[in-house]
This record gives sequence, structure tokens and C-alpha cells, in this order.
Amino acid sequence: MSFEEFVSDDRIITILCREKCKRMRRSKRREPQNLDEELRLLMPSRREWIRINRSKRFLRDPLSSSKQHIPASVLHLKTLKYTIRKHRKSNPAKPYIPTLNSYIGHIMDICSGKEDFSFSKPSVIPKFKSEKDDEIIYRPISKYDTLDDKVMLSLTNQYLSHLFDSCLHEEILSYRIRRNYRGEKKITSQHDAIRSVKYYLSLHKDREIYVAECDIRKFFDILNHNIIKREFETLLKKTGAEGTDVIKKLFNSYIDSYSYSGDVLQKNPDRAYWNRHRVSLNKMNKTRKFDWVDPESFVENSVYSKKEWENERDSIGTPQGGALSLLVSNILMNAVDQAIVSEPDPERLFLRFGDDILLMHTSRQNCEELVRRYTESLLAHKLLNHPFRPVSEFKDDEKTKREFWDNKSKPVYRWGRGAGDASHWIGFVGYELSRDGEVRIRKSTLAGQFSKINRAYHQVRRLKDPDRKSVMRFGELAAEKLDFKNYSLVRSKLFCDTFRELNVNRYSLTQVKALDRYRNKKFRRLREQFRKAGFRSDFYLGKPFSFYYHFNKAGQGGKGGFSGLLAPPLASLYP
Repeated sequence: MSFEEFVSDDRIITILCREKCKRMRRSKRREPQNLDEELRLLMPSRREWIRINRSKRFLRDPLSSSKQHIPASVLHLKTLKYTIRKHRKSNPAKPYIPTLNSYIGHIMDICSGKEDFSFSKPSVIPKFKSEKDDEIIYRPISKYDTLDDKVMLSLTNQYLSHLFDSCLHEEILSYRIRRNYRGEKKITSQHDAIRSVKYYLSLHKDREIYVAECDIRKFFDILNHNIIKREFETLLKKTGAEGTDVIKKLFNSYIDSYSYSGDVLQKNPDRAYWNRHRVSLNKMNKTRKFDWVDPESFVENSVYSKKEWENERDSIGTPQGGALSLLVSNILMNAVDQAIVSEPDPERLFLRFGDDILLMHTSRQNCEELVRRYTESLLAHKLLNHPFRPVSEFKDDEKTKREFWDNKSKPVYRWGRGAGDASHWIGFVGYELSRDGEVRIRKSTLAGQFSKINRAYHQVRRLKDPDRKSVMRFGELAAEKLDFKNYSLVRSKLFCDTFRELNVNRYSLTQVKALDRYRNKKFRRLREQFRKAGFRSDFYLGKPFSFYYHFNKAGQGGKGGFSGLLAPPLASLYP
């Protein structure tokens, strides 16, 4: 199927509706922008929306015996699409319809090659990454500002994702379309990676297992444009697709629209740029900057020669944050991974999520050979991993030090208890797994959940005239329309699905209860706000909004739930 045949009115309208709904959610937090005015002319006003059928406003969950409302964001998208479809069919005289039809025709002409188009330069937004004594390091997030850019990015990503998916190897688990994976049609996620590790552990429970972990340095910031285009052409030929001139031009235009040295590094000395982005007063004196790779490390590792680096530095780095950037990573890493996946090996487990890989094998020698081949493949594609540091550096006899979890690339070590190069726990994609099969939340991921509760607390605390609806946001689970009557019937997805691979053990028990304690502690500080909103004794944060209750009720890890388990202090879980 060609790009022109793939693009339809419905796809374009869905993209526009998503953008409209996204901007509606943010409208209270910022001033109107040019894009808001463009969308206003293309969309019906809020009062013209037609309510969808009642049956479509609830989740179809076979595991729940009650009717559960769909999230508000999904409801708005469905309602807006339904309204436009009805108006185009039965009431084409609506003022916005001719404008919308004209815009759809404009996009169709670009996709067919009748109109010339190239992506504009993205704006760069600094996102906090880390802080030192005298400086703050940011990650550059790229944002394409025009409506044409957003629509064409989304269409290009959708088409190429469908076109290339069959050419990517099976164990690329991130940013894939719905596909058959191990006998089940699904969109793979980080949970599938953990499930694969569990299964591999069950197969080799009585054998030694050796593990290696690898993470790429400054991944999006060091992708070479020429290599990306080369691998893109390779995959395009492999698909046998016809009429690819337009999609080639769009993809190359996207890659050429950005480079790290030209669009990011030059902002470091620009005080006007940094003054546009707020920071707390006690941090005003610190140097704020974007960090990049050390050129010497690339030259020393023979990734580039000095001459190559000077010639190619302006064609290095891809936008981070857009829909197409995730597909670009899969295109390139699929080529890198062939060093391992090209030869079948039933004793090997290789998983990749984004730029993180996890490699397991029952033979230390074979595992070390695979790591060697993989690092060579990275260098051949102008990439460099974080330095490998032996696990023994982070051991005090058999005890693992805290620095173990901060080390991003680990050479081959034995999965199990013991001194030297051995670890009883491994970490991957937000989870930690023990050699005994216990699963807990990774410490950094758990910290993110605490931060989420804290943000909700401050949102409610700052309300000048709180009402019942606004303060209920603090419950976290309130977004699922939970209340004090239906909480025992509704299957909450917020916690149970976010950490669905947790099993019942003393570590997961402690973590889940720690979240409840922290949230209740914050709630007690908001009693005055709840009183102003009209709540007296009819509101409490017990079972209806308890992570522990909903996690236990969902039957995670078996019939027994958490009952009977003794929980150690949270600090003792991370030596």
C-alpha cells in the first residue's frame, strides 16, 4: 500500500481531534496560541458536540461486574469524532465543515506529492535531567509548532510503523503497533519484557543464569543522519513497497530539520533563551545548560576520526519527544541487534526496550561473546554504550551497594546470591526481579509515584475556592469515577495495570503500603481544603482510594493476596 492510499479522511480527522482534545486539557494553564485558533476554525464549538450513546461511555471489561466510565480524555475524543462525522454527513452547512474539508484536501495533496512540503525547525524545550553543585543539566525536548507539521508527523509515523513492523525483530518491545507476540495479538510493553524474564527463569530455574545490561550514551543526541537514512532505505527495499518517493522525502526532511550542535548546543550561552524558562530563585545563580557527548571519547573508541567528527557533527542528533523519533530508534536499533538475533539460540534471552537491553544466557562464555559482538555492532553504527563496570565494584562481600542501581551498563555477571560478580536482583524497565522470582518496583520508579502524589497534593493545596470535584483529584483513583458505593465492584486500572507484573512478596507489600501511608499523610494536611469543599464526615481515604486494597482485590500474584505477609521497613529493601 502506498502512502497516498494509506491516508484517509478519517485518519486526518482523528489526528486533528486528538490535538484539539489535548489542547483543551491544557487551555487553563496557558495563553491561547496560533494553533488554537487554527483548530477552532476546523472543529465544532463545545456547545455543538453531540453526546455519544450511553453504552459507549463505559468500559467493556470482562473482569469487572459493574459499569465503569471510560476516562474523560477518551470520552472527549470519541464525542468530537462522532460529532464531526454526523455533521459532515447530515449537516454540511455548518460553518466549520468547508474549512475542515479544504484542510483535509490540502493534507491529501501533500501525501500524493501534488503540494511541496518539508518540516520546519522544531522549538527546543529544556526538561530537567540532573543537578550538580553549580549547574543544572537539561534534556532537549523538540516540539513542532505548526499544525501541518503535527499532522504530517503523525501520518508519516503511522504509515511507516505499519510498513516496517514485519521487518523488525520480535524482541523489540517498545513503540510497536498491535501485532502477534508469542501467541497473543497485542501492543507490546515493558510488562511483556518482565513476563519474558519470568518465563525464562522458570525454564532454567535449576541452572546458572548469566546476565548483561547495556545502555547507550546520549542515544537520541548522537544518532548519525547518514546511517539512519541508510537503514531506512534498507528496510524500505525489504518491504517491496511501491510509490515511495513522497515518504522518502518526508522522512529525510524530518531528519534534516534538526541537529544537536546546530539547534541545541548553541542555546547554552543564550541568556535570553534560559530567561524564558522559569527556575526557582535559589537556583538562579546556577549555570543551566544542555549536555552533550565528549568528542574525545568517540575518537578514542574509534567511533569517529577527528576529521569525520568535524565533518559530520552538524548531522548528528535527532529530535527527541515527537512521534516519529521513537520509530527512528527502532529502525536503527533493529540493524544493531542483528549481531545477536540473527542466529537462533534457545539458551539465550535478548530483550530491548528503547535503548536499554537485557541479555541472559546459561553459559558465561557465550554471554560474553554476545556482549562483545553487540558492542562492535554499536561502534559500527556510530553509537557508544555507557562504560561497563564490573558488578564486583559494587559489592561488599555478598551485600550489593546502592551504586549498583545507578550503573547503566554491566558486563556479564551471575544472577544469584554470592560475592564477586553476582547479584540476587536485576533491574529492567521499572521493575526489579530476584533469582527466587520475586518482583518489586524499582526504587526510581517508586519515587516517581511518590512525586505524583505530591504534585496532586500541591494542586489541591493551591486552590483558592475548592469544590468537591477539584479536591477529589487528590484521591488519584478518582479519575476512574470511583466513589464510596462502587469501589468494591470497579476494577481500578491506575495501579493494578501500571504494575501488573508485581507478584505477592514482602517487598511489593511494603512498597504498596508505603504509597498509601504517604498519600494519607498528605491528605491529613488538606483537611481544611476538604472542609471548604463541603466534605465533613462523608469523605475518607480508606478502601475506595487505597492502592493496597485495589491491588489486593485484583488478585495480583494469586488467591492469597497480601494477607499473612510480614513487611520489613521500606529503607531495608534497598541496601
